[in-house]
Parts: sequence; C-alpha cells; structure tokens
Amino acid sequence: MTRAGTAPTAGRSTTPTPIAPGNGPRPVPAPIDGVTIDDVSTISDVVAGAEAFGHFPTTRVVLDYGGTSNTEYADAIRQLAPHSYVMAELLDSSDMPQAQDDPSAEHNRIAAYLSDLGRYVDIWEVGNEVNGDWTCAANPCDSAGYKAGADMTVAAYQQVVAAGYPAALTLYYNPGCPSDPGEPDPITYTNTFLTSPTATQMRSGLRYVLLSYYETQCDNQRPSAGALAGYLQQLHSLYPNAQVGFGEVGLPNEIGKCGPGCYDARRYPSATAQAESIIKYYCGLDPGLSYYAGGCFWWYYAEDALPYRGNAIWQAINAAFA
Repeated sequence: MTRAGTAPTAGRSTTPTPIAPGNGPRPVPAPIDGVTIDDVSTISDVVAGAEAFGHFPTTRVVLDYGGTSNTEYADAIRQLAPHSYVMAELLDSSDMPQAQDDPSAEHNRIAAYLSDLGRYVDIWEVGNEVNGDWTCAANPCDSAGYKAGADMTVAAYQQVVAAGYPAALTLYYNPGCPSDPGEPDPITYTNTFLTSPTATQMRSGLRYVLLSYYETQCDNQRPSAGALAGYLQQLHSLYPNAQVGFGEVGLPNEIGKCGPGCYDARRYPSATAQAESIIKYYCGLDPGLSYYAGGCFWWYYAEDALPYRGNAIWQAINAAFA
C-alpha cells in the first residue's frame, strides 16, 4: 500500500533541525524522504530544491573516489545541512574493485572523511550494493571477491562507529533476476559472507539496512507491497536493530539520456513517465512495518529533478513524500 492509502505516519520532520559545526549527527525521524546527489558543483540548486520540499528531506551525498576534495564536500554539506539531513555514501559500488586493491588507502580515505565531514553528516553509508556482481576485482565476482568486499564493508563500519556515528548498509535487491547466476540476493549474501564475529557485530549495530532496486534491470518487475514487506521482515531478522527501507531507486541512466532501451517502452510513453511511476510507488511505499525507514533516494536527482521549478520529476518526488 502507498501512503496515500494509509493514515499519516507519525514522526515525519516538517521543520528544519538547525546544525552548527561541532554538533555532530542529528537523529533522523522516519519515514526518511531521501534523494541522491553524486555531484556537489551545483549545490545551490540542491539547497533550493531541499528548501522547497513539503517535508524536511535527507540528501545522500556520494563521495567520489577521487576528483572532489574534502574541502569542497565540507563547504557543500555546510550549505546543505540547515535544509536537509545528510547521508554520506563512503564508496559507490562501482568503485569497490579499485578500493579493494589498496585497503590501507581506503582506510585512510575514510578516516579523512570522518575527520573533515563528521560534524555535518547524520548517517554514514558504509557499503553500497555490496552483493552486486560488479563489485569485485574479478568480474563477475567469485566467492573470494564477495568475501573481500564484505571484509572492506565491515572495516568501514568499524571506523564509523568508532568515531561515534550511525551507519547504514545498502544491498542490491535482485528478486529472481541476478546480474549473474552466482550473484547472491541480500539475504543469501548476509548468511554467506557476513558471518564472522566482526560482521555479526556490524549486523547488530547498523542503524539502517536499505535496498537498492532498479526495476528496469529486473525484467521490469514491480514487487507488491506484501512481497516487499515479507522480504523486509526476513532482512530485519538478520539485522534486528536496524530500520529497513530503500536506499536507491531510479532508471539506469539520467532521463535526458534514457532511450527506449533504458526504460520500458512497451508500458510507458517516455522515460519521464516510467520515472514518475517508480517514484510514486517506491518513494511513497508503506509496507506496514514498525521498523520501516522509508528512504527512496532517487539516484539521478541532480540531473533529473533540478533546478526544481517546473520540474516534473521534482514534483513527483515531493508528492510521493507528502
């Protein structure tokens, strides 16, 4: 069921929570109303869009593997934080193979982010789509590669919680449509590669466990609210202290570059039409679970929804969060 068909959810944040340097992470009420940006060069547009939302959003900032300085990120997040909660994605799944080549360098990279950005960030995403078959040095992943990625995720978690910050993990939801026959679903991945004592500690300590789902990459399947509730219940049994939800949804490319092979042209007249449908369903979903965090986090938010004035995608996101 969607929020439109249910009673209002308690706890939604409708007014900003002020932040000042040194205050550290703020508690983020559920449901989370999330969007994703992978570029801070147009932060003024991001801030304007955040201010205009009907509810106080959470902006997920992807920390690039090279290219953008910590000073640039800190400046952007300082501007954004009065108008949005901030979730920092430490390492995108596409960069995991490179990071695995030098664990010591990745440790130092994370330490620098925690030092430079920690007082402005509310949630730290310690792993992104870590069960995806493209995340290993060997492509597709083998068992050793998945284990290396799991160990790297646990190490990132340990750094984040040692600094006193809340952590999130995003898993790639692939119900019956793995990218490779050996690609595990989130539950199989957890039961296979997150079983060591340190991984078990992470499973108990994570604040959020989220799913990334791109239905266009899964035969355009749209799981029912009941099916999703059942899966999220299973996931929660493995991460008993975490809130669960969606950490990423979208199309495989930004709408302006999304041709018929990028969206379901059989069902939708345009990429925009399918994007609006995805947003309405997943960003407005309420599976009826007390530990459901919401989320959404449309991936190409900056490219598809900004500047926000007169933008159909921004309007769809705002409506889904209502």
